[in-house]
Amino acid sequence: PIPFEFGAWRIAHREYALVSVRSQSGIVGRAWTLTRDGPVSAIVDAIVGPRYLGGLPGSADALRDAVLATNRPTLTSGVGLRALSLVDLATWDLAARQRERSIASLLGGVELPMPATAVIGYPPSRDGGEIRVEVENLVRGGWRRFKLPAADTAELTIRRVQAAAAAAGDGGSICLDGSWRFRDAATVADLLLRLAVPLAWIEDVVAPGELEPLVALRSLTTTPVAMGDEQGGPHFPDALLAAGAVDVLRLDATCVGGLGPFVRASRRATAAGKLVAPHMLGYLHAPILSAIGLAGSPIEWSVPGAGVEPFGESLPAPRIVEGMSQPLDGGPGFGCVVNPDWIADQRLDDPRGSLAW
Repeated sequence: PIPFEFGAWRIAHREYALVSVRSQSGIVGRAWTLTRDGPVSAIVDAIVGPRYLGGLPGSADALRDAVLATNRPTLTSGVGLRALSLVDLATWDLAARQRERSIASLLGGVELPMPATAVIGYPPSRDGGEIRVEVENLVRGGWRRFKLPAADTAELTIRRVQAAAAAAGDGGSICLDGSWRFRDAATVADLLLRLAVPLAWIEDVVAPGELEPLVALRSLTTTPVAMGDEQGGPHFPDALLAAGAVDVLRLDATCVGGLGPFVRASRRATAAGKLVAPHMLGYLHAPILSAIGLAGSPIEWSVPGAGVEPFGESLPAPRIVEGMSQPLDGGPGFGCVVNPDWIADQRLDDPRGSLAW
């Protein structure tokens, strides 16, 4: 009911793409993500899906690479890569379900408790008093880490962050999401100084691909700098790492190319001494990172009722114990990927009847 305003970027709705991959035996693998209003489904239908037909889900990574090679101009980055990522993840889900194993088990690991971050403070027009109440309620539920978006003005951002920090207490941790709204490092450094609150990190301060402001910001502040939300492509994340532009690498498996590229990017970042912090979608990111030995990576959750990310909020919420999200007991594959009752209440575009459960 209240659009999210991030400068010129106005979000009045959330649109998702849900991909289903069905085996000849009738087993279905699924994955979903935000479309950001890009034609994800159209690219899946026209380019990615037809090239996957007949592929063997036991070799999901090889199948993904083979499909990518058929149309690199479209599938190497942006919306095309997002479409390819979703089909790849759904194929991995199918492969695990065929074997009646979890994704973590299929990757040779186990799912462990992981640091949990509650994404709060939406819409960003809410003032500090509301933020304080929200965080206080979550602290009582065991949450210790919180992330909120910057507001339209520095003054409102400062009130919101200070309220969140006060409510989180001495054991709390606060991250600030710049939502790509800033243009120069000096403005961000000034804001961080005025906050007078130690942040775990500040993320997405400038547009994706702008390396120089990030490098400059790291020289102007001791606050860790994070970047990478919803980025992907042949130069990501290597350009960020090579330029020394980040302290924390943000990754999203639904944008970076799927499961294999997500794992490989995580390992490159870890080898470079960077913390890996995935973007939302805990149902995907927690089991993958835990399985490859990165159970210390903080996992973001859209808490039910927060209105941040409704699709995720419709799924089973993690159990939080002293700031750690416990493994979701969702069965094989990625577990509980969809809530049919919630989906049935949404506005749908489903010409193939894929959502007929």
